Order: sequence, then structure tokens, then C-alpha cells
Amino acid sequence: VRVSLEPIESGKKAKPQRGRTRERFKLSVGHSWHRYGPEPLVWEDSAERDIESMLPEIVLELILMGERQYRGHKEYQYRNLVEHKADLEEKERQRIETEVRLERERIKRLKQARIQRLLDEAAAHRQACDIREYVGRVLVSLPMSSPGDREKAEAWAH
Repeated sequence: VRVSLEPIESGKKAKPQRGRTRERFKLSVGHSWHRYGPEPLVWEDSAERDIESMLPEIVLELILMGERQYRGHKEYQYRNLVEHKADLEEKERQRIETEVRLERERIKRLKQARIQRLLDEAAAHRQACDIREYVGRVLVSLPMSSPGDREKAEAWAH
């Protein structure tokens, strides 16, 4: 809270007190923590009342100002807390969504790898069958000079 007590330069003096004229003052109380807050509260001596007689009103206004500042700060804290919680919840939702998506992709890759492995095994089996058939035809068509030559060729083919 910023407090200032300044003399008023109007040339007018406050009502005389005990036979002498007093200088007039202006009391300002405002926020110092930001410049966009409410306007400062101002009291000044007048011909009817001096600042000293306004003390009960000034004290009450200071209490109310403090209460408004306190409540405003608590509301600010609450809004920040709510926003922070919402941010955390959104990040957690995104994290879970990413985890689920990555797990789906992993399962899809595993399925694709399993299918590819089966296709590769089927192709290898077909190729082995084709080779056995080819070797069988070759063996039938080859003239063997001795029985041992046929056994060697069959062993080589299997």
C-alpha cells in the first residue's frame, strides 16, 4: 500500500485552530503492487472537516481496501490453481492418448510381422516343394552308372 500526505497548494488554509490558520493536507492511499489497480483513496482537509476528524472513516476504508486486496489475491490464486489443474489434466489426457495410440501401433506392427513371417514360411515351403519336385525329375531322367551315384544324388537333394 502506498501512503502519501502532501500539503495542498491551493492558497486556502484550513479553519483556524486555537486562533491560528493551519496548512491544509491531502492524504492518499493506493496500491503499490501494480499500476492498473483501483484509484487511490483520497481525503483532504476542508473548511468543514480536517483529516484528523476523518480518521474513523480512513481506518474503515483501509480495512476494506485490505480485504479487497486479500480477496482479489485469493481469487487470482484460485484462478491460477484451476488453470494449472486444467493444464495438468490436459497433459495427462494427451499422454494417455499417446500411450494408447503407440500401443495400437505396436500391436498392428506385431500382427503385420506375424503375417509376413507366415507368408515368408509359405513361400519357402513352396520353393522347397518345387526344388524337391525338380530334383525328383532330374533323378528319374539321369542315367546312373552305379547304385551309389543315385544315393549320392538323393542325399544331395535332401
